Amino acid sequence: MKKQSAVRTRFDSLRKSFAPTLISRALRQIFSGRGSSQAEARLPRERRHQAFALEALEPRLLLSAATIDYTAAGLTTSLTLAAVDNTHVQLSGDGYTSTSTDLSLSAGALDLSRSFGADAAGDTIHLDLASLKTLTTGLSVNFTGGLQSVLSHDLVELDNHGAFGFDVAVKSDSAIQVDGGAVLDATGHDITLQASEKNSVLGVDGYNLAADATHALVTVLGDLSGANISLKADSTIDTTTKSIDVFGAAKLAFILGFSTADVEVAGSSHITATSKLDLQANSTVKIVADMTADTGKSNNNTDAAVATVGITTNTYARITGNAHVDTTGALLNVSAKSSSTGISIGDGTSGGAGATAGVAVITGETVASVQGNAEVTRIRRVMDAPAAAGGNAGHNGLRSITAMCGNDYMRVRLGIGHPGDKELVHAYVLSDFFQEERGWVEAVREAVADAAEFLVKGRPEEFQNRVHLALQARGIPQAADQAADNGPAA
Repeated sequence: MKKQSAVRTRFDSLRKSFAPTLISRALRQIFSGRGSSQAEARLPRERRHQAFALEALEPRLLLSAATIDYTAAGLTTSLTLAAVDNTHVQLSGDGYTSTSTDLSLSAGALDLSRSFGADAAGDTIHLDLASLKTLTTGLSVNFTGGLQSVLSHDLVELDNHGAFGFDVAVKSDSAIQVDGGAVLDATGHDITLQASEKNSVLGVDGYNLAADATHALVTVLGDLSGANISLKADSTIDTTTKSIDVFGAAKLAFILGFSTADVEVAGSSHITATSKLDLQANSTVKIVADMTADTGKSNNNTDAAVATVGITTNTYARITGNAHVDTTGALLNVSAKSSSTGISIGDGTSGGAGATAGVAVITGETVASVQGNAEVTRIRRVMDAPAAAGGNAGHNGLRSITAMCGNDYMRVRLGIGHPGDKELVHAYVLSDFFQEERGWVEAVREAVADAAEFLVKGRPEEFQNRVHLALQARGIPQAADQAADNGPAA
């Protein structure tokens, strides 16, 4: 009992020590806005509940690509990726079949690779467009084939016909090819084909004799249709080499580098882009051979340092053969860029009188062109019609095309009139049509679309006649009728 009384006394004393003083109560009343010296009855307050809401995270942030590791395929070199249903795909060929892979959780993103033996195998991966078009997940394939060499290199090939209601992207560290009979139709959506290769080196323990990156190839032999179509090849070499002692008589640092980036639209392919067609080939090479002679040597035969670098780059962005490219109302970019840096240092100044040499040789070519019987059709509006045949009529886009591929390509000019004052030309050309002009604009658009097949068939006179008759039937004035008028002309 005594112990309990003592404990209770201590608790009571402790509670009183923490009890608010008169001063603290007064300050609390002042800062609470009450300010009254009279004690107020403390009314019970309703307990407050902290409000919160759960918000869904942006799904993209949580997604990672689905994977297929086909190491178990062994020496099989030809495999086909096809859809199992509208959310699953499978890789198979020559007795090998992967597990069914769900793309619904990755928004169609898929990584294909071998976890073992990739450098030694030369695989061809076929993408079956006829099957893959049934997917509802989207499709973005990233293929990693590993080391590419003259003896063993990979290929991603697009086969068959497929119409897709979403963007399609195929990226690879090796060559990509659209087969001659293939059709990839992603009208209203984007298509991306990108081959990016980094150097494979021939050498041991830093003693490198050669570096190769010649498999960054994108070749289109079939048909592509989309809003933005990007065809891109990137070849990159960045390496160095150690010096080799030649029987104590000299030290050599010697290395060769070979780089190829090639984007080619060839054969009888047909590409239609409604927003932009972008062909880009880029080759970037940097090789260093640094040879510094031994110190303390005085014999001419032993104090020698020779460093040699040889670089060959071939970079192409080209439309060749009988290919037809239609960029009506769209932007067209065809570019090839090369950057080569060779650094050779043969430094014998710290020793005796031996000979030293540093040599770097860079060769190759960089070409962006339209060649052979290939055709590029661009239908666009110009300010004044008619204009001199075969000219650019002040159109900067045509100047760029002419500078790149010459003056021998088809043009269709659609006049839009003139504002009457040259100071107003820039704003006039870039502005939209007025509401009252919509009638003849639609008439011209329909007439050109209906007669466009004759351009493709190489019959421009019939195309022109058909457009003229169609507009005449609808009462639309044309260039011959507008000699003294600045209105629209076709």
